[in-house]
Amino acid sequence: MSLCFCIEIVYHSQIEGHAFFVNDTKKACGSTLDMRRDVETLSRQLLKRWVPKWHDAFSDDKHGGFHERLGEKFKPLDMPYKRLLTQCRQISIYAHATTVATSPDYRKDLDERLKFMVKCYEKHKGGWIFSVTPDGKQTYDGRYDLYAHAFVIFTLSWAYRALKQEWIKDKAKDTLDFIHNRFALKHGYAEELHEDTLDPGGEIRRQNPHMHLFEACLFAYQTFDEAEYLAEADHIYSLFENHFFDLKSGVLREFFTKDLKPHPEEYDKIEPGHHFEWVWLLHSYGQLQEKADRTRLQERMRTLLNWGNKYGWDRAYGGIYNTLSPIGEKLDSNKRIWPFTEGLKANAMMLDLTDDKAFLKRRTDQMISIFRKHYMLPRGLWTEILGRDLSPQTDYLPGTTPYHLYFGVMETLRYLKHRGKSKSIGAAVMGALYNIRRTASLLFKSIIKP
Repeated sequence: MSLCFCIEIVYHSQIEGHAFFVNDTKKACGSTLDMRRDVETLSRQLLKRWVPKWHDAFSDDKHGGFHERLGEKFKPLDMPYKRLLTQCRQISIYAHATTVATSPDYRKDLDERLKFMVKCYEKHKGGWIFSVTPDGKQTYDGRYDLYAHAFVIFTLSWAYRALKQEWIKDKAKDTLDFIHNRFALKHGYAEELHEDTLDPGGEIRRQNPHMHLFEACLFAYQTFDEAEYLAEADHIYSLFENHFFDLKSGVLREFFTKDLKPHPEEYDKIEPGHHFEWVWLLHSYGQLQEKADRTRLQERMRTLLNWGNKYGWDRAYGGIYNTLSPIGEKLDSNKRIWPFTEGLKANAMMLDLTDDKAFLKRRTDQMISIFRKHYMLPRGLWTEILGRDLSPQTDYLPGTTPYHLYFGVMETLRYLKHRGKSKSIGAAVMGALYNIRRTASLLFKSIIKP
């Protein structure tokens, strides 16, 4: 284990009976922690141990696809459904991992799982239902959900990179066409379509599905190099500027009326995790869209990150709150794991766009420490939700969460690699030793396995 995780030096003062993270932790962390080395350590665990474990545990070899949820000892829990979203997020992880040289190759299994998804969920050309029964034979929830359709495009773009099969490219195009033809409203897209009539539904509209459609189209454009995906990203970005992002308060609004006005009852619910996600996505958009106003994009990124760090971070215990008001009042002080991984990559990505690099490095040091101590176990188990005091609140593992864990770590590492080589002398040695140990462990298990 890296020295930075063996020795944790944090200054404390006592306020209201609990530990308070001192703002100036430069003496405690500063140059002693090599962020690049720490993220590389996480990525090795991810690719060599966690991802193979997740693949084996979530795979439903009897019925096909992936299990919806796991419980104690990675055992599948009895759930009445399998969601399309779960299938998408699981497939995207193993597709991406297959493209990484140090990862196992999941191509053969990916092909089978992808065909299960198409057979069970695609009921119209490019139209995918929300969920099926665990055996995949019957519809459980026949709605057509925009959020899930966005992930279909995201997943197919990664599957194409891994499998190089033309039909996957065609499916992605069919799905985008279905969204345009069926979900489109005057401003943006409907939340869902009714099962029988395909009429738009959903009383409250959200920015969240649009954000993931933005994400999906950015990756699809990188994969397929087709202009319509970038054009769709342009469309979503215009919705961000004109509806989702509140320039006056500097916050990202979540809930809207049918005409994309702030919802009168839900307008004050702000999620810091989505602030961090948009930082990453706006950065990606600026890299792909040559016509983008990069000055404006960077201003938006700074505003979103600063709000998320200022109000979203719990200065008493550490961690990121689930939901706040626009002025930072705590509406839900529990802390899910996904905002944490989004915050990690957003802070790392902003290192070159801030005047206070030391603060962002200290913040990521704090985040990695809490991630290792409170959210993750070395063998791949995680706690989905922590209380404000970082106490576990859940004992189950949703099949949708590894997407956040995987891409949070891998995107953080990808960006840090662009900044140059690690300054840690022992990083290469530590990596080699870890790889040797994992290889030996896998070899031993294959020998004793009946």
